[in-house]
Parts: sequence; structure tokens; C-alpha cells
Amino acid sequence: MIVRSWQGFAADKNADAYVQHLRKDVLSVLDGIPGYQGIQILRRAVGDEVGFVVLTTWASMDAIRRFAGDRPEVAVVAPTARAVLSRWDEEVHHYEVVDSHDSGKRAPIDIAFTPAVKAIQERKGSRGSYARLQERGGFGEKITPDLAAFVAERDSFYLGTSSADGQPYIQHRGGPKGFLKILDDKTLAFADFGGNKQYISMGNLSENDRAFIFLMDYPNRRRLKIWGRAEVVEEDAALLGRLIDADYDARPERAFVFHVEAWDVNCPQHITPRATREEIEPAIRELERRNEALRKRVEELEAAADQGAKSSICS
Repeated sequence: MIVRSWQGFAADKNADAYVQHLRKDVLSVLDGIPGYQGIQILRRAVGDEVGFVVLTTWASMDAIRRFAGDRPEVAVVAPTARAVLSRWDEEVHHYEVVDSHDSGKRAPIDIAFTPAVKAIQERKGSRGSYARLQERGGFGEKITPDLAAFVAERDSFYLGTSSADGQPYIQHRGGPKGFLKILDDKTLAFADFGGNKQYISMGNLSENDRAFIFLMDYPNRRRLKIWGRAEVVEEDAALLGRLIDADYDARPERAFVFHVEAWDVNCPQHITPRATREEIEPAIRELERRNEALRKRVEELEAAADQGAKSSICS
């Protein structure tokens, strides 16, 4: 990972115009460059000017060259920026990220709303509403009773993992209702049974423990997103004993343990209601009962009508 650092200065009256230029003109360009990973825009008062430091993060120097050309050490300052800046560095500095530390104190919502995401929200006009959401508490980070009840009713979910170099993978997981177990208010787990033996999720988690769970409730049009970290646990009989259902005829091979870091429930927009056979069978049985009652009633009425017709003929 490479951080590209540049600084420039603007008169106080032009500072906001420069920020708007970055948001409106620059971010859209950066978003379309493979290998671009995010931006931080820093500002401070320097006498009668405002100083800016712009830090962009890139996957590699090749990614930077896609933006800056064959001389990546030369600053890219667009005409619109030159019109509002009073002075700027003609060269940039590149730093290799050798280590980083997550203090664990970031808000759960920031796991999803990275600097790059926030920059796009700002440009598209939705940042204010999500900032207010964060002020009200943002995403959840512990499993609440309502969340536990939601999970207990699901018979499937999607597990997202990624390799060390960022190649994503989504896997469908299914089982009896409640097979995704809640171990405590920060931990989910499920038993893993024999399958096609591709082991893609296991391989990804062996080198990158970041994971994602996506659960759908189609009849009620609700979706639950859970961010966290996952691990594969093998040869732990006590743990597997907590995860298997006695009436489920299969032998578990290992456990997947998911440590919750953040969760959010989305709106119902664009979710088409669907139901399982188990969910619709009671309604079908009731319809069949009513149909049978109506059939018998029709037969009774027809029989009565026939009897009345015969009586009229005889008289």
C-alpha cells in the first residue's frame, strides 16, 4: 500500500472553493482508477491562508501511474485548482505503508463507511444524513434480543470472505432454522458439514479473517448485514456440541466462528416477498379445508335442488 502526499495553500476566501473542487471534480476521477483506495483532505489555518494536505492511498505505484502518468513524482494540479490556490508543491511524496494499527475505538459504522465511501457520500449529497445517523449511535455492535430472534428464524444466509489480495467470494449456507447459533452478544457460529471440498472460504479466512454475513427475511422484506472477523475451529467437540441439532442427520467436520463488529438492518425497498414451503403450507391447508367445506355445501344444495324438482314433477 502506498500513500501519496501533497500540499497546497489557498487564500481564506478561496479555501472552500478548493474543497468543493476536490469533491466535485477530483473524486469522480479517482473512483474510476483501479488501485485507488481512499483519500484524506486535511486543512489548517496558516496566517492569512489555509494550508491543505491531501493524502491518497493506492494499492501500488502502478496504480498511481494510472493517475499521474509516467512521472508520478510530479503533482497533478488541475486548472480549476490553480485558479483558487495561491501556491502549491510541484512535487509529491510517496510513502510505503509498513504497518498500521487499529485501536479498536472506531465507531462500528466506520467499518462500512471508510474514508473513500464517505468521500463519495459527500459528493453525492448523502453524507449529512449518515453523519446524523452516526451521531444517533449508527450501526449496532452487539447482538440484541431482536437481532437474536431474527437470526433464529433464518434457515440460510450468505457468507462473504476475501483472499489476502482482495479477491472476494460469496458462499450460500443453509440448514434447519436457527442453525446459525448465537454464542454470546458478540459471537455467532455454525457447524460446517461435508460439501464439495473446494474450501474457498476456509482458504480465504486462513490469510484474511475479515468476513461478512448477509441474511434475508423475504416474507417480511427485511435484510440484515453483519461485518466482523471469522475463524475456522477444528477438533473442538464441546463447541460442535453447541452447534449441531439433534434431529439433523449429518456429521459436522468443523465450526466457523464469527466475531461481530457491526451490523445494520436495511430498508425493504426492492425486496420481492417470497415464502418457503413450510411458511405457505398452513395457508394451503386452510384453503383446502375451506374448499372441501364449500364442495360439500354445493353437493348439499344440488341434492336439495334435485329433490325439489322431483317433487314438482310428481305433483
